[in-house]
Amino acid sequence: FDRRETEGHELQEDVIRYVVTRLGGGAGAPTGDSEALHLYLQGRYLMNQGTPEALHRAARCFQMVVERDPQSIRAWAGMAAALNTMLLLGSADPALAIPEAKRAAAKALEGEPHLPEVKTVSATAMALAEDDIANAQRTLESVIEEHPHFVPARIACAAHCLLPQGYVAEARRQVEIAIAADPTNPSALYVLSLVQSAEHRFGEARRTLEAILRISSDYPACWLQMAEVHRRTGNGQEALVAYQHYERLSPVPRAARANQMPAAESPSPAVTACRPKARAAGSTAGLS
Repeated sequence: FDRRETEGHELQEDVIRYVVTRLGGGAGAPTGDSEALHLYLQGRYLMNQGTPEALHRAARCFQMVVERDPQSIRAWAGMAAALNTMLLLGSADPALAIPEAKRAAAKALEGEPHLPEVKTVSATAMALAEDDIANAQRTLESVIEEHPHFVPARIACAAHCLLPQGYVAEARRQVEIAIAADPTNPSALYVLSLVQSAEHRFGEARRTLEAILRISSDYPACWLQMAEVHRRTGNGQEALVAYQHYERLSPVPRAARANQMPAAESPSPAVTACRPKARAAGSTAGLS
């Protein structure tokens, strides 16, 4: 009986390792601790769900993995990716999440610098934490060239490099490729709404945001951008209601939200919501 139980446990671990590898685990994934493997796999599953609650839980799963196995490069990368997605969708306070995401990306970069997910989180850290958009863009473009089906690199490039520089057409191209590969990806749809707003296609942007909010009504950045869309189309009452939703959901301290209020010459406040204050004033170039 004991031997069969041991064999069953070993089989379970083999199955987990196989699934992790099929999901992109491979080198750098936790391998010596079955509990770490469970947590890693759960984190990947929650990341794919993409709701604010699931992203928070995914980040916590990856945190628990690296506490058990500090050499788990994929878990460090997963934690950075979860935090970066939360930042993009407004579900994390930049003052807290940007340094944590940068630290996790640096840990991943120490171990497996060639992995596409590691390069992507590292480039996102360059853009968000260091304001180094040029190098971030070069890194992400190299990932896209080497791994054309890796959706997160296209989303990050569009959101953090192309749109802030006003390269709207190229941002649209990247996000459309991402959506073709993953049609219900909330991050890709959100960046599409920013592109549509930049093109003054506010009706399309509203419909895109409504589609995201049907996935989950708890994305703060979507409500912030919805407020901006309504403001730009003269729907003041709807803009106010959307902004109240944002205020209720946002983890950003109230004092820091003043810079995110839709203003007359700030066409897409949500695109700057996850950036440091020093960068926010100039990061909507080309979006009006």
